[in-house]
Amino acid sequence: LAAQVAALSAQLEELKKAHPAPANPPSDADKLRAELEAKKQKEAAVARLQEAIKFNLGVAAFVSDNKDYLGKLAEGLVQQVVAGFCQR
Repeated sequence: LAAQVAALSAQLEELKKAHPAPANPPSDADKLRAELEAKKQKEAAVARLQEAIKFNLGVAAFVSDNKDYLGKLAEGLVQQVVAGFCQR
């Protein structure tokens, strides 16, 4: 009887190695935590995108409001660069 038990135990160990037990499926709490983390990351990305849009709109508004000054400034810079190249 002891020999049979030993043989069956050996067979059981071989079967366990050949067919490991499936991993525990994620619990509902784990799923909810993952969903919450994904939601937080998405909200943070949306907030960063909104800030970037505000900044870009602010730049466009600044350029529009100051186009005369900026145009004169750009013209002066171009003249200085051209004059610098002509002196070489």
